[in-house]
Amino acid sequence: MNESIGPLVSIIMPCFNQGQYVEEAIRSVLAQTYSHFEIIVVNDGSTDPFTVELLHRLDFPKTRVLHTTNQDLPAARNNGIRTCSGDYFLPLDADDKIGPDYVRQAVEIMRARTEVGAVFCHAEYFGMKRGSVPMRPFSVQELLVDCNVLCCALFRTEDWRRVGGYKPEMKHTLEDYEFWLSIVSLGREVVILPDCHFYYRIKSVSRAVSDTDDLYLAMRRKCYEYHRDLYLQHADELFPELFRLARTRDRPFWHSLAKTPIRPIGLWLLLQWHRLKELLRLTKAPCSSGPNGRNSGKEDTP
Repeated sequence: MNESIGPLVSIIMPCFNQGQYVEEAIRSVLAQTYSHFEIIVVNDGSTDPFTVELLHRLDFPKTRVLHTTNQDLPAARNNGIRTCSGDYFLPLDADDKIGPDYVRQAVEIMRARTEVGAVFCHAEYFGMKRGSVPMRPFSVQELLVDCNVLCCALFRTEDWRRVGGYKPEMKHTLEDYEFWLSIVSLGREVVILPDCHFYYRIKSVSRAVSDTDDLYLAMRRKCYEYHRDLYLQHADELFPELFRLARTRDRPFWHSLAKTPIRPIGLWLLLQWHRLKELLRLTKAPCSSGPNGRNSGKEDTP
């Protein structure tokens, strides 16, 4: 690493039949105010003739293309990271883009705070949908309950090695969520930047919106199985979050939990849930009206 110019950052950009978007994504990286980076585009076995031709003649500064057979997103990211030279890496899908100051701000935090394992930011939709991506303040207990982090974050390459990379078994969905759980399992801290630096494209058919409920629940079960120790480690911290969910009738989480394989953490969570339901039944008067004035007797639709 050259201390005068900062550590090298590897931008890992998997691409499967996304030739119409990849150049826009690359240009958003080349516009960074932080200059010490490399871009690795991973052609994940594209079959679209336009994409195949474009990737074979792609010619941008600091950019190279790795051609592989189709192995799906987690393996494509791993393939790119294995060939990278960066101290840090940032996964960026070929149809998304980042703001010009994202890498610089994230690197500054990583260099100043060695305990931090991931830096991400606020985000906006673009394409067929516009507006801010809903974000809550990051906490481990929030992460254990639901995925509230971005796929596009800055990580330490050494941490990727320590956790064994992205799990190919998560190829259908939630590969980012499982990877985040792995990073947090190392004891790493997470920082979210206060501004928007990531732009998530919504298309007519996006992978995120085409995932079925059954497939999503199957991948959630895998996350629980891989990280039971992390859930048990934070059991006491989860209790307030469980109480909040009980009061707000957050059904999707409990529906997901009910379909997880019976494991010690699942049994513990379900026990607390039933205890909380009984407590709320006995003391329902204080819950009769929430802060927004709605009648708590009507179950909210998430």
